[in-house]
Amino acid sequence: VCKYGGKVLGGIVNGIVIAIFNAIYKKVATTLTKWENHRTMSSFETSLVIKSFLFQFVNSYVTLFYIAFFRPFIKIDHMGGFFQAQGCQPEECMTDLFIQLLSIFGTQLLLGNFKEVVLPYIMARIKMRLEEKKILKTGQTPQPLSRPEAESKLGVYPSTFDDYNELILQFGYVTFFAAACPIVSFFALLNNILEIRVDSIKLCRSLRRPEVGETDNIGAWRTILHVMNIAAVMVNCGIVLVTSDTFSDDPADYNYLSIPNRFLVFIVAEHALFLLKIILDLAIPDVPAAVEEERLRKDFKTRSFHKERVHTAEHERTLTEDQMEEFEDSDCYMSDEETAAAVTHPMLVDHYGIAK
Repeated sequence: VCKYGGKVLGGIVNGIVIAIFNAIYKKVATTLTKWENHRTMSSFETSLVIKSFLFQFVNSYVTLFYIAFFRPFIKIDHMGGFFQAQGCQPEECMTDLFIQLLSIFGTQLLLGNFKEVVLPYIMARIKMRLEEKKILKTGQTPQPLSRPEAESKLGVYPSTFDDYNELILQFGYVTFFAAACPIVSFFALLNNILEIRVDSIKLCRSLRRPEVGETDNIGAWRTILHVMNIAAVMVNCGIVLVTSDTFSDDPADYNYLSIPNRFLVFIVAEHALFLLKIILDLAIPDVPAAVEEERLRKDFKTRSFHKERVHTAEHERTLTEDQMEEFEDSDCYMSDEETAAAVTHPMLVDHYGIAK
C-alpha cells in the first residue's frame, strides 16, 4: 500500500506541476504571439494554438512517454544508483504507467473544474467585498446591486482557447495510452457529461456574457486532432509490443518474440489500423445527409425570399403613384408576409426538388 501510495502522490504532484507550467507558458506564448503583430485574428489564434500545444504536449505527456518507452530499456541488474532506481520490469512499467496516468488525469480534471467555476466566483466575491469596504470608508451605506451591476463585477470570458485546450489534452490522455489504462476513457466520458453543466454555470453565473463571434470551423485544433489520431495509433502499438509483458525477451518462453519480429508486427498492425481509420472516414460523412438536406432547404428559402423582394422593389421603383396603387390592388403584388408564405408553399418546394 505504501509503495503504490507513494506513486499516486507522485502522480498528483506531477499533475499540479504540469498545470502550473501550462498556465505559465500560456502567458509566455500569448506575449510572443502579440509581438508577431499578426494582421488578422485568425492568424493570431492559429499561431497561439501551435505555440501553446507544442509546449503543453511535451509538458503533459513526457512523464508517461518516459515510463512507457525509456524505463523498460534501463538494465536494473547492471547499473547502480539513480539508474537502478529508474529501471523496471515490463509488468512493473505497465503498473507505473497506469498509476501515473490516472493520477495526472484526475488531478487535471479537478484543477480544471476548480479554475472554471469556483475560482471566478471567488474572485468576483472578493472584488465586490473590496468595493463595499471602500464605500464604508467614505461613510456611505452600500446599496444592493442591480443585476446588471452585479454581472459587471464578474470576470470576462476571454475566448474558447481554454475550453478547446482542455479537451485536446484530455483527448491525448485517453487515446495515447489506451492500451495501458482503458478505463481512463470512461472517466473522460463522465467528466464530459459533467462538463456540460460546469460550462453552463461558468457562462451563465461565473463570468460575464461572452461576445458573439463567427467562425467557419475550429481552426488549427482540427489539424492537431488529426495528427494526434495518427500518433495515438503508433503509440498504442508501441506500448503493446515494447512496454507490456504480452511478448517475452526470453527465448525459452512460449510468448517469445525477437526485436526484429516485433518491429515487423508493429509495421503490420499500425498499417492495418490506419487502413481501418481511412475506411471509417470514408464511410461516415462529416455532415449527416439529413442535416445537409435541411441546410439546402433553408438556403433555398432564403435565396427565393430575397430574390422575390428584390424583384418587387425594382418593379415598384419603375411605377408612378397611380400605377403603384393599381399594382397593389392587382393579383400580381405580394407583400412581405405573402412572399415569405409563398416560398414555403409545398408545391413550390416540390417543384424545385427540395425535401419538406
